[in-house]
Amino acid sequence: MEHTPVQQDRQPHWYAMSIYRNLVSPIRTICERDGMETYRPMRIAETFTDNGLEYGEKPLVPNLLFVKAPCEYVLGLKQMTRNRGMAYCHPGTNCPAPIWDKTMEMFMSVVKCGARRLEAVDFPIDKGDRVRVTEGIFKGAEGYIRRVHGTKLLVVAIEGVVAVAVSHIPRQWLERIGPPRPQNDYPQDGQSWSQRV
Repeated sequence: MEHTPVQQDRQPHWYAMSIYRNLVSPIRTICERDGMETYRPMRIAETFTDNGLEYGEKPLVPNLLFVKAPCEYVLGLKQMTRNRGMAYCHPGTNCPAPIWDKTMEMFMSVVKCGARRLEAVDFPIDKGDRVRVTEGIFKGAEGYIRRVHGTKLLVVAIEGVVAVAVSHIPRQWLERIGPPRPQNDYPQDGQSWSQRV
């Protein structure tokens, strides 16, 4: 079997996993018990009850869990769950696709800051010029602008996994930063994935 640079690298990287909903919490507990970092994107949801409007956390995407671990560990989770927990892979391969540290940090920051004004995007994302937010609670976030139902939204994506959209960012707080980075650019010899960003 031919190994990619990531499979040979024993350093932990972020990976996205699609897991049956009833297994997300137990898998997260196992990963954390084993010393792995996990992240489950949550949003604030409004619910109307007999007591009025209530707010509570709900998963942004119910079957999505991010795990920071070596590639071999992530592959072991697939076996442990009897294929009910699958890592997102490079297109056309069975090799789990690592997520850049900077991309993951930006995604977590946007989800945390925009928990009440956040929605998961489930349509194809246009490739275009990227923008960076220069002011406000999303300062430093990078993504691109997309019109949805007549409203311009900032879309921040982890390509091939999930995208979130937030609104209410004034145009003057955006700066164009150029085209997106290619997805399959492996680090040079001697560099880790976190050194590339």
